[in-house]
Amino acid sequence: MAEIALAEKKTSDAIHEFRRGDLAPDGPVSSCTLCLPLSLGRAFDAANQPDSAIAAYETFIAMPFPFSYFSWSPIAFGAIPVVHERLGQLYEARGNTEKAAEHNRAFIELWKNADAELQPRVAQARRGLAKLTPVEKPRR
Repeated sequence: MAEIALAEKKTSDAIHEFRRGDLAPDGPVSSCTLCLPLSLGRAFDAANQPDSAIAAYETFIAMPFPFSYFSWSPIAFGAIPVVHERLGQLYEARGNTEKAAEHNRAFIELWKNADAELQPRVAQARRGLAKLTPVEKPRR
């Protein structure tokens, strides 16, 4: 229901449903501790609530990544670079150049060897990093 609400741009409903969908009477629905902050970050971002999006995305990034068979989530794992990219953009828009540069560096490092069709995003992050930190040397 949350994904449908998000697709329909009903962001308040999506936020509510993501939270509701993560709870069972006896605790969390699944062992994917990364799923809720990632989903909430996306919903807050779509709702144009950058402070809440930053908080949710930072929670996602800060969580230890579970590598066990039952809790491993390829969606969450694949989202790590994209979340760093988005956090860089959100922090830059907020004027927090230090945090923007930190997340741009993380994104660039994670995607430095990405497929050719993804390299324009890496190049954009490099340009953003150079703008944020004029003394930064280009990395290869």
